[in-house]
Amino acid sequence: MCAISAAYDRIATTATISSPLHLRIQQGSWKGRGLAVPPPLAGHQSFTPAVLKSAVFDILATRIPRFNEAHFYDLCAGSAQMAIEALSRGFEKVFACELDQQRFRFLLQAMQRGEYAIQLMRRDFRRSAPMVVAHEHTVFFLDPPYSFWHAGQSAHVNSFIQQLGQLSGSTQTGAVYGFIQCPAEYGLPAAVRPDRYEERTYGKQGLIVLEFPAS
Repeated sequence: MCAISAAYDRIATTATISSPLHLRIQQGSWKGRGLAVPPPLAGHQSFTPAVLKSAVFDILATRIPRFNEAHFYDLCAGSAQMAIEALSRGFEKVFACELDQQRFRFLLQAMQRGEYAIQLMRRDFRRSAPMVVAHEHTVFFLDPPYSFWHAGQSAHVNSFIQQLGQLSGSTQTGAVYGFIQCPAEYGLPAAVRPDRYEERTYGKQGLIVLEFPAS
């Protein structure tokens, strides 16, 4: 998860992330390995539940024939567990975006200890739409911080999705598959939903599934 504050772009490194503690990789080359846990953000610390993470990759397995030809963007990375899971499962390139300075520093330090090559960027997800649509097959996972959903900022998600729709409809782009982790009661307004849209619920957590076809 990333802080929603002044936008700041910087590609930091193509390096590695380590895996000592509580979170674990579910499948792929590093199945069973633990992942480091980042510091709390605004007093909150929450992570993508295992059942929701599994659902994301189960859905993708039915829509992308070869992960090794697709790019994966973990847009509010936090622990980068979704990015590392994607790398373990064989995605061609994996990117982790984190805007909060403390968590970004945590990821940099974890990279120095670890062994998972990803590209880490200090970047606001609201500025990421052009990057996301630039490859033939792209997946993004968006899990804004806990406080985001309780501070009237969900309109930023709507705007991001609307921008994706506009870009995918006006430029030569590949297919974009998106997942948004959110409170179970949240859904995108009808005006910004793509034609291929689904809402799923996992306890108190919701998962919005989006697809923007290739143009």
